[in-house]
Amino acid sequence: MSLRSLVAGTPFFTKSLATLLISATPVLALADLPTEAPAPQKKVDFLVGVGLTFGGDELADVIVEDYDGDYSSQEVTAGGLIHLYTGINAYIPDSDFSIQTTIGYHVDGIFASNGSVAFTRYPLEIIPYYNFSRIRIGLGLSYHINPEFSGDSDAALGDREYDNALGLVASVEVKLGSHFALGLHYTDIEYDLSKVEPVYYGYGYTSYGNDIDKKVDGSNVGIYGTFLF
Repeated sequence: MSLRSLVAGTPFFTKSLATLLISATPVLALADLPTEAPAPQKKVDFLVGVGLTFGGDELADVIVEDYDGDYSSQEVTAGGLIHLYTGINAYIPDSDFSIQTTIGYHVDGIFASNGSVAFTRYPLEIIPYYNFSRIRIGLGLSYHINPEFSGDSDAALGDREYDNALGLVASVEVKLGSHFALGLHYTDIEYDLSKVEPVYYGYGYTSYGNDIDKKVDGSNVGIYGTFLF
């Protein structure tokens, strides 16, 4: 009997070979199955948000009467106060960068029984972000469309129009879950006065064009909350 036939005929060898073949059968079967593709990364987030902003030059300081008959002094600034916005955050493939584009409505105003004034503008912002695991930082542009200060006849302050303005915006946000981010924004921007409406006092019209600053600083810092979905 040769050594080859002796090994092949050994019961231990035969049993081990059979065990190996049986154990390998599921693996061989799985090898023929198509490989499941990894889950695709999200490419775009839609978003809505609100910011509470502070800063900028004073545009008006008025004595107002509230609806209870009490009087107080309040001011309207070029950097305040409420910023509502919506847009998208698009992720750049194979990188940690994204680009957020938003359009919004920014307003600071006083609304009382004896008159109302408001400063409004429509910010269009484009902010590239670098995304860490939970923190993202960004630096971009903020273009403010149709900045306007308006007051009704009771306020007697006159309407003012400003040129569209381009500024810089810096942002740091922390993701609190998968659908909400809380952060700080700083906007650096100035507005150039383009038109002043005359004011009516009951005895005639007068213009404050010579008494109003031709350039106002609208820079501000704000706390922002963004909902992503």
